[in-house]
Parts: sequence; structure tokens; C-alpha cells
Amino acid sequence: MSDAVYDLINAYRDRLTGQGGAPALQLAGAFDRIDAKFRPPGSDPILESALETAAKVFDGQPDILADAISAAPPETAQLAAMIGALADHVTWCEGPREGAPDGLEGAYAYVILVGPNGHVDAPDCRMGVYLQPPGIHYPAHAHDAEEFYLIISGKADWQAGERSFTAEPGHVIHHAPAESHVMTTTDTALLGCWAWQGDIMGDYWWG
Repeated sequence: MSDAVYDLINAYRDRLTGQGGAPALQLAGAFDRIDAKFRPPGSDPILESALETAAKVFDGQPDILADAISAAPPETAQLAAMIGALADHVTWCEGPREGAPDGLEGAYAYVILVGPNGHVDAPDCRMGVYLQPPGIHYPAHAHDAEEFYLIISGKADWQAGERSFTAEPGHVIHHAPAESHVMTTTDTALLGCWAWQGDIMGDYWWG
């Protein structure tokens, strides 16, 4: 299973490098410095505290992840297949974070593949998988860390600071530190990879 995780990390890094730009290249460099062994679910106290399988997290919507993976277009289909290969072998968490507005319980799910509390330890970056079901409004939020999303499947109406656009497969979206952003899915689920750099242990807030 470790090979599938590292394959996805490397493929994500390559997409960032291809997009160019100093922040993306800086994050790609952080991925290149990762030198840690894969930690399976339950193998470490950090992971045990949030241990959930994909089957349990998506119990109410058992096909949502599989459908999102199969819906990926050709330009992101390989990345989607990589997520499918590891989905049942990593720890999933359900949103929302503490202090979230009402109505967000179970509104999204994510995996931390890389980071201080991820399957691959890294001190200065985080990276993982994100799934937001159809018809979900993820309200304005921000964090101290700089963030990148790579959209793999689905679409969402997106706001980031003063920018408003439709996020689609293949897009790389950059959020500067403390930049407020909003994601709203319509009739399809949104599947993507995300990454943080900078103040990855900093604050996260709503509004």
C-alpha cells in the first residue's frame, strides 16, 4: 500500500511543478525532501485517534467515492485511479472542524497522507485527499497555512478572496495564507488533492 501512497504524492508534486510559480515549486521541493516510511492505519497513536475506514465514513453514501473516481475525465483519470487504490487502506476523517456553522456535520471527508499527523511524516508540509458530496456549501473559512488544491473530479462554485470561478478537473487553485475561501458543490461530488505549506500548525477560522 505504501507504493500507492507515494505514487499519488509524486504525481501531485509533478502537477504542481508543471503549473509553475514560486509557491508551487517551493511546495514541490518540500515533497522531494520527504524521507519517511508509510505508517498504516492504527500503527501509530497519532493515526489511531482518528482511525476510520472509507466504508464507515461513507456508510450513508456508499457509492459516492467510487462514483467520483469513475467520473474523472482523461486528464485526471490516473490520479483518480491512484486514490481508488489507496482509499480502503488509509485513515479518513469527517468534517467539520471545531466551531463550524450548524449543518456541516459529515459535509466532507478527507485523508491526511503527508504531515505531522499523516501516514507519511513531514515537518513542513501537509498533503491529502478531499471529497465534498453534491449539494454542499462549505462556507467562508481561512487558515494560516498556504494551500493548493488540485481538482480531480467534479465541479464546484469557488470563491477565493476577490476571485469567483468554477473549479473543474485539472485546475490547480492557490490560496494565500489567511485568504478566505468558499466551495459549493452542485449536482456532482468534488474530489481533489490538497496541500499546505508554511504555517501548517497555525490557526484555522470561519468567516
